[in-house]
Amino acid sequence: MPETFEGLPLSQGNADSILLDGLRGYVPALQSKVGELEALQHASATVWEQIAPWIRVSQRRDPPLENTVSSWATRIHAAVQSRPFFLDVLRPSPNAQIDTRAGPRLLVDVVYGAARRKGLCFTPVMLASDAGNPVGTAAIQASRDGQGLAIRIDTIEVGGSAGHPATLSKAVEATGLTAADIDLIIDAGFIGDYEDGDLELVADVVQELGELDKWRNLVTVATSIPKTLTAIREGTTGPLPRREWALWCKLVRRGGRVPTFGDYAIQHPIPPEEGGPGMRTNIRYTLGECTLVARGRQLTQTGPAEYKILSSRIVGSGSFKGPQFSWGDDVIAGCAEGRIPPGTQHMWRGAGTSHHLALVAEQLRQFRP
Repeated sequence: MPETFEGLPLSQGNADSILLDGLRGYVPALQSKVGELEALQHASATVWEQIAPWIRVSQRRDPPLENTVSSWATRIHAAVQSRPFFLDVLRPSPNAQIDTRAGPRLLVDVVYGAARRKGLCFTPVMLASDAGNPVGTAAIQASRDGQGLAIRIDTIEVGGSAGHPATLSKAVEATGLTAADIDLIIDAGFIGDYEDGDLELVADVVQELGELDKWRNLVTVATSIPKTLTAIREGTTGPLPRREWALWCKLVRRGGRVPTFGDYAIQHPIPPEEGGPGMRTNIRYTLGECTLVARGRQLTQTGPAEYKILSSRIVGSGSFKGPQFSWGDDVIAGCAEGRIPPGTQHMWRGAGTSHHLALVAEQLRQFRP
């Protein structure tokens, strides 16, 4: 039987739950791409003890066939097995209608159905503003499987919390559940260009939601990975500050309930288009306070062979953790040494994500307020 979500390594829960402290749990928001799922498949038992991934179905824009959705569930199952995770649909739109043997149905409903048939232990994620519409109804119905429900609320604009408490109250009322059965995901999105003062305002937004102790789990998610890597010049290696880590540390220092740390791993929240002639080779390597990016030239000019050069840069940076640190680190070292051939961008998304999961899990284990 699948695990129940009461084994989730997040923050506080019901009195009878066996849950870890918010200081140690981790919710990585990952797209259902080949690389990200492979990173989960290779994650160590130590990493899995801390994480509950938020898997966001992200595929081609065209509405898929019903059997295609089933294949998505199969790939997710290979990555997570019976472990608990969050699930929603990012692209195509969850509102998309697809043809099924039972007639037209919402894509998100078909995804939840396929996950259920595969025996996946998922908690559906509902955007707070979707409460009452068909997408929200599908999430609420899926929550009846016994894993509860996650409500996501966005804080895209700094200080833009006006109306959020009321929106949350309406969303909870629409679910028919109590907050003790609901995980609240506070999504700040891209904050890579925020200064310290901006981060303080985002922390204010979180606290202004009020009554944070009432939720089953409380998660904050943000990222500093931009849509494009133009901040790093081609042919060089440079850092991108991890502002999401700085934000979480500010929330910890403020006291009160500690939210579980979440991020978008090494990707921007909005899925990129699939490759294209302008795509540059790059490897993203997470460090404690920044993400080190080794950026190459256009893939059409260099071919995948340039990944050997980029791997060598990461290995020689002085910050490389060693091939034993994660599956992804072994891929980077292996490519630099010539024992692993350079693969496609999927492989490098996977390698970077694998290292990122291990690094953040270690960072949280070693964190001292």
